Amino acid sequence: MDKPQATKHELQPFVQELVELFAQGPNWPSAAERVAALQRVGIRINRSHGYEGMVFVCDAVRDAGNRVGAAELEGLWDGIGEWRR
Repeated sequence: MDKPQATKHELQPFVQELVELFAQGPNWPSAAERVAALQRVGIRINRSHGYEGMVFVCDAVRDAGNRVGAAELEGLWDGIGEWRR
């Protein structure tokens, strides 16, 4: 089922944030900080838009050309809300 346009618009900043986080590549102070940052985004999406929002954002990251990042989110978001790997 397609998300209403308003919801897609509301979720786009999360997609952009994740794309920018992934673009940092190895420029993180530590791997733990990178994981925490990616998980915080998932928590925020879940709080504001639930599981469906998380799915939309993960798919949008994949559609933006970052299949590896989307696969990483699938694992890192395990246990956030209803998200299961």
